[in-house]
Amino acid sequence: MSQINDIRGELLQKGLATEDTLEGVSMADVGRIESLADLQLPEAYKSFLLSFGKNAGKLANDVVFFYSEILGLKEELEEMIDEEGLDFEIPSKAFIFSGYQGFQYHYFICDGKDDPEVYRIMDGGGPPEKVADTFTDYLKSMVS
Repeated sequence: MSQINDIRGELLQKGLATEDTLEGVSMADVGRIESLADLQLPEAYKSFLLSFGKNAGKLANDVVFFYSEILGLKEELEEMIDEEGLDFEIPSKAFIFSGYQGFQYHYFICDGKDDPEVYRIMDGGGPPEKVADTFTDYLKSMVS
């Protein structure tokens, strides 16, 4: 949680957010996400959700990234894969947490790691690529 607090502090320090624009979700919301996804979310992602998972000021304001918009991302990605005829199957324990304009999605695998690797899949047929060693690193790169 301390790394998420550091990122929160950096958002404030850089003027990307104010205390009024940083809004987290409730534990009930986290439970709802896990129930709908039928997955146990990693601790780093839960910490993000609880700290600023509803709103983070100017961070990711052009991306589907916050609760409750994220709830339909898996279906969007499935639709893109089908429409584009991509040779890719969403891993069973993947949680899609970010989408950009219907052609780029980020996900991690819920395999028990507290802070999992982040992958990106885009239309155009390329295989998924690892874009961050951890979800926390991914958030840090967004703030930088």
